[in-house]
Amino acid sequence: MNIQDYITSGVLELYVLGSLSSSENEEVRKNAELYPKIAEEIKKIEEILLDYSSANAPKPRPELKNKIMDAIDLQEKVNSKTNTPSPVVRNIAPSGPSPAFYWAAAAVGAVLLTGNIFFYGQWKKAENEISMLNSRNDKLVQEYQMVKNEYNHLAVDYRILNNPDLKQVPLSGSEVSPDSRAVVYWNTKAKKTFIRIGSLPQPSQDEQYQLWALVDGKPVDAGVFETGTAEFQEVKDVENAQAFAVTLERRGGSDVPTLEKMFLIGKLN
Repeated sequence: MNIQDYITSGVLELYVLGSLSSSENEEVRKNAELYPKIAEEIKKIEEILLDYSSANAPKPRPELKNKIMDAIDLQEKVNSKTNTPSPVVRNIAPSGPSPAFYWAAAAVGAVLLTGNIFFYGQWKKAENEISMLNSRNDKLVQEYQMVKNEYNHLAVDYRILNNPDLKQVPLSGSEVSPDSRAVVYWNTKAKKTFIRIGSLPQPSQDEQYQLWALVDGKPVDAGVFETGTAEFQEVKDVENAQAFAVTLERRGGSDVPTLEKMFLIGKLN
């Protein structure tokens, strides 16, 4: 059972007001025993009804008492003329209205209260529906943002891959990591350099992979990059290169490569 839908259905308000059948009352009692949240809601509704009744109890009008007294006097006069005894002997205390008046006032208050409870239940239901709509709206915004980001990445990939000055340099795994793979994309005119990871072991938190451009047999720092993504990562500009290599260094990079931790290498065709 969906407890929240049950609470907002209005059945609990009708239960408190005594407007349900005996079988429906029994069902509510069982649900209240099974689910503490339902019992708490019933208690809350009862407190609201008591507060409302105290604040909105109608005050008897003075002229109403006079009308009731006049009607009783008239009935007694008619009975005396016809020798008919009064069916009910009433002692009207001067201090306040009769119990019948209070029953009538209570009935009017109950009608007003039932209407307010109904609208209270409708308000709670509408509030939940608005909350659900807001959640759905947030989800749509997130999905839109994801699609937008994906589109932007694809647009960047397209510009990179379709540049006629671009050279692709596949990097293969060394003896340290034979299954590692990556591709370097180097624009020979603009000198812009990108790397796209195919497979590399995840480094420790204090380590980071670093790209090197081999120029005339000497390594030149081409920047550090992250793993765990298949997107193009822009690194440092490279003026000239005959090959590229990747080593594992301390986080932030190194001035010279650690050759025993060379994971990838590839030559330009």
